Amino acid sequence: MRPSYEQYKTSDPSTNYEEWLKLNNYGVMSDTKLPILQTKAETPSNNMLRSSQDNINAFCRDTRAGDILVVGGNFPTGVIGHAAILNADGYVLEMPGGNGWWNGLPDNNRQLTKRQWITNHIKEWTSVYRISNTNLARQVARYADTHFYNTYGGATKNIHLDYQLNSHIKQFNPNYCSKLIWQAYFYGSGNLPVIRAIGDRAVVPPTNLPTSFTWNYTPHSIGRY
Repeated sequence: MRPSYEQYKTSDPSTNYEEWLKLNNYGVMSDTKLPILQTKAETPSNNMLRSSQDNINAFCRDTRAGDILVVGGNFPTGVIGHAAILNADGYVLEMPGGNGWWNGLPDNNRQLTKRQWITNHIKEWTSVYRISNTNLARQVARYADTHFYNTYGGATKNIHLDYQLNSHIKQFNPNYCSKLIWQAYFYGSGNLPVIRAIGDRAVVPPTNLPTSFTWNYTPHSIGRY
């Protein structure tokens, strides 16, 4: 994890390595304790592996609007892993980051079909999380779609968000992968107590997304793909 931290500190030199490790939950998911940097090729047992095409088909069949996606592997984002959200049954909304993220990246939000998205990530483990309330999940997905991609829910992007990792958790622009999901559930759920109160300054990495929810709305894992 050290190389990722060395990149991170170029944008936030005040955070030391121990603090960064704690922020990223020491590289494991907060609920399952599975290592987030581990790819499928590095998994000790092949019992969970399907063929790539079977895996893609299963992901497309099983996922739906409002689902949260947490991807293993090492991504150029400043935090361990990567996160995205289904903003409709057939589409994934994300901020992929990229090389040079520490300087900020313009116009980084994008939408892909979920088949395109899982094909791009077929070498990594993707954990899918879902809240129990289907109507609320769809409400949040619609909010994400109209506030982070297109203001009227259309197919052409008219909202342009820059990528930057900072502690302004309620600031829409710039944004980053897991912060966008946190905001979608924080604002998109209306007055319901879905997200834990954390104040106005925080960083929420993908590893800690499941524990950002209150007990009644905690998303559960429906599988790894």
